[in-house]
Amino acid sequence: MINGATELVLVPATSNPGDDISTVGGGPGSTPVTGAASGEIFPQLQGNQTGTIDVDVQRQTQKAFWQNTNSASDLLKARIWLKNGLIRPAVAGTIFIVLKNAADAGKQLRFWDVNSAGILVPESINTPTGVGASNATNGVANVAWVERVKLVDATSGVLVTAVGDIEIRCGSNVATAEVLGVIPGSTPRGAWSWATSEVGLLGIGSLDDTSTIANRRATSLTGFTRANSYANGIVIRLDALNDTLTHGSAQGFWVRQTLQPGIPSADDVQYAWRIEGSTTA
Repeated sequence: MINGATELVLVPATSNPGDDISTVGGGPGSTPVTGAASGEIFPQLQGNQTGTIDVDVQRQTQKAFWQNTNSASDLLKARIWLKNGLIRPAVAGTIFIVLKNAADAGKQLRFWDVNSAGILVPESINTPTGVGASNATNGVANVAWVERVKLVDATSGVLVTAVGDIEIRCGSNVATAEVLGVIPGSTPRGAWSWATSEVGLLGIGSLDDTSTIANRRATSLTGFTRANSYANGIVIRLDALNDTLTHGSAQGFWVRQTLQPGIPSADDVQYAWRIEGSTTA
């Protein structure tokens, strides 16, 4: 049996540079990632102050690995995703907030939305007073997608963590709105305050890979996706018939960060990286 909290270990690649010249990638590094702070996989990157959304962006690509350090057990049917990742909705709509835990009442979500006119705009929505869709709170209409959101105390504005998953939906009404993702509730891997659509993932077709790219600004890799659940996660080895992370091995994957023009700088954005599978077929 694998102890997921201690034996499934996330590490950056051996070459994880913050400059725009050095090679990126290689094999697994040696420093475990907690996901509790920025900079563990993504070194500092500054977005443009002005420009056109989805055009004048700043991007970097890095590489990370999930290692199975158990001495005997393999992880079967394994997938990799970003638990606090946000997808873009199929159509613009209103943002709805749904609580899973009543302890998250009295908080506020501060959004950076992109509206249907392609403009980055801030929006604040208080959390509901009760759990479930019937108690949902909502913001303004015509939101094309959420770029980034953080959770704060509704009175003081101080950053706080979620007790349970805080669900973010987008649509014309809460019942049919598309679920974009969550600010995750506290887990053994950390306590969380953020969700973001700024990260894409790209799988690699073999274990213990040592591939590299020219530098963090390289555009040679394509096909990144906003994987934010087991259902849309990156399949181990990119092979659903051989999706096993064997003991003593590591699965590499590429990650791309995209910063839109005008997005505020933040040195405390979190990334809730996940891997999940089973130890029995």
